[in-house]
Amino acid sequence: MCEVILTLLRYKDTRSRMVELLARFLEANTRRSQIQTEEEKVAGDGFMLNILYCLHELSIDKIPVEKVSVGRLGFACT
Repeated sequence: MCEVILTLLRYKDTRSRMVELLARFLEANTRRSQIQTEEEKVAGDGFMLNILYCLHELSIDKIPVEKVSVGRLGFACT
């Protein structure tokens, strides 16, 4: 799964759609951080662990820090 995500992120034609998809996964599961959640409305633990693992793998030596656009993160860094 990580190789597929990395491949889609490498190509300009698919990069923005892949970033949007990953953002949707994370936004849709913000309720997971609540104490009580409706399990049918959030992704399962295995799916989220796989996504987080892939994001972690992408951050290690594959994407140079100077290429990261802080503005895409959705919040301002100080």
